[in-house]
Amino acid sequence: MAALTLWFKFLYVLRSFSRTSYLIRSLVEVTKDMWVFLLVLFIVVIGYGDAFVNLSMADRYLNPGPSDEKRLRHVVEGGYVGAIEYGILELKGNDWVEMSPFAYCVSVTAFVLLLVIMMNLLIAIVSATFERVTSSSV
Repeated sequence: MAALTLWFKFLYVLRSFSRTSYLIRSLVEVTKDMWVFLLVLFIVVIGYGDAFVNLSMADRYLNPGPSDEKRLRHVVEGGYVGAIEYGILELKGNDWVEMSPFAYCVSVTAFVLLLVIMMNLLIAIVSATFERVTSSSV
């Protein structure tokens, strides 16, 4: 923690130079503006994690047996904590394995919503904040 604090202090010192001050200010302002986005992203991640938990439980109930290779590979363990973890892992993309058509549709919507729409929204937020900060710089 001390080393990390030291590096953040170094960033604070860079605010005193004219060439780097707007970059540090941009970093602070982007961090402030991202809180609402992160809240919405977390809610979407929890929603998809819950959907995959329910799909996993339905798959175990409808297809009992020892053949775990044919099951949905995203069997979520650990309840809702595991669901949140799986939803976060869904942000990096899914390993497309054999799954039911409904689970495939849920995975595709998660891919489109989380990776395409939400990440483009994040880029737009960062761009707007950076533009606002650079327009007010001297």
